[in-house]
Amino acid sequence: MNTEQDLRVLKTLEHIKSGFSLCVSQKTFKSITIKDISTAAKVNRSTFYTYYTDKYHLRDELVKATLQDLDHAIDLTFITFDDQSPWQTRSVIVQHLEHLWSQKEWYLHLWNKNLELYVFEDM
Repeated sequence: MNTEQDLRVLKTLEHIKSGFSLCVSQKTFKSITIKDISTAAKVNRSTFYTYYTDKYHLRDELVKATLQDLDHAIDLTFITFDDQSPWQTRSVIVQHLEHLWSQKEWYLHLWNKNLELYVFEDM
C-alpha cells in the first residue's frame, strides 16, 4: 500500500496538523505536550508516534513542508518582466496571492509567537 496516497494516512496527518495548530494558538510550544496534540487531533498517542518522534519533529516537518509548498507554488521568475505583458504579470501575481490567501490560517499559526520559531526568517 502506498502511504503517500492512502487517504486514511493523509487525513490522519491533516488531523495532527490541525491539532498542532489549535495547541499553538492556545499555548506556548514549550508547554504543549504530545497528549495535548493527540487530544486536539483526536488520534491516539501511538498514532502520533507512528509519524513523528516528538513535537519538535512535527514542528520541523510542518515548517519544512510549508516552505517547500511555497517554493513550489510561488515562481519568482516573472519578476524579470522580460517578455511578459502587464496583464500576464498581473495574472501571475493574482495566482500567487490566491495561493497565499488559501493558506492564510496556517501561515498565521506559523507566525504565532507561541510557536517559538521564526519561520519567516527562513523564507
